[in-house]
Order: sequence, then C-alpha cells, then structure tokens
Amino acid sequence: TVVGVDLGGTKIAAARIGADGGVGEAVRIPTPGADGPQAVLDAVARAVLLASDGEPPTAVGVGTAGAVDVGRGRIISSTETLAGWAGTDVRSELRRRLDGAVVHVTNDVDAHAAGEVPRRHRRAGDGHVALAPSARTLQPGAGCASAVTAASTVP
Repeated sequence: TVVGVDLGGTKIAAARIGADGGVGEAVRIPTPGADGPQAVLDAVARAVLLASDGEPPTAVGVGTAGAVDVGRGRIISSTETLAGWAGTDVRSELRRRLDGAVVHVTNDVDAHAAGEVPRRHRRAGDGHVALAPSARTLQPGAGCASAVTAASTVP
C-alpha cells in the first residue's frame, strides 16, 4: 500500500495511491499545528492508517509546508503555523510510527508540481520530466514552483 499525504497548516489529507497512479478517497483531519511536532506527526500517522484501512503502508509520500531537506526528510524552516516544525525529522519519526514504511518528504508545492505536470501533460509516446527545483514560500498557503516537460521544444 502506498499513501500520499498533503500536510498543511490547517489540514492533513491522506489517500491511497493505486499501482495505476489513481488516487483513492481522501481522509481529511485537522492539523494540530499549535500542539507541536509530535502531535502533528501522530496526526499524520493516524491519517495514513485511516487512508490505508488500518494496514501499515509500504511507502508514504509527504508534501509538507516549510522548507525541506529532501535527502534527510527533515524540516529546515517553516512558519509558526506549525509550531516547532523546523528541525523535525519527519522521515524517521513517521517510519517509527508506521512500522518501518519507506517515507519520502518534500515541500508541498514541489510535490504538487511533480504530480501535476505528468498528469496534465502526458500524451501517448511523450517523455516528461517534472522539475520543481525550489519552492519559495511567500506566505502560508502561497508558494511557487517551476516545471519543465521533456516533450517541450524551444523554437
């Protein structure tokens, strides 16, 4: 079972991802952002288990608010919407809570770009690459990312 998670300042959404890339029904719960990182991580684990019908998943992808060290799965910086979130080792903490599942953590805007480009621009036979080299958070809930498809041509 693979589960995708959108972790924002006000809500956590989690859904099972099928082998065909299809997205199951989303589970949504409030983010206990003022209660600190452990409460947020507990809530994420709860949402993941709800989305996977109580079975620990084999893999989880998390798009989270804040700047993320993707290689380590650790939060570099974030707003006060998620109190104490900076420095949190999301990958290790979720692995512990989810029976050793493989966990990938990235910025939520980067995750959106990486998923949206292939879905919207894929055509039979076209190759594609989604790049979100940096997300620059402007304020809570607003950010930007760039994406390029391999099928794009430059005149």
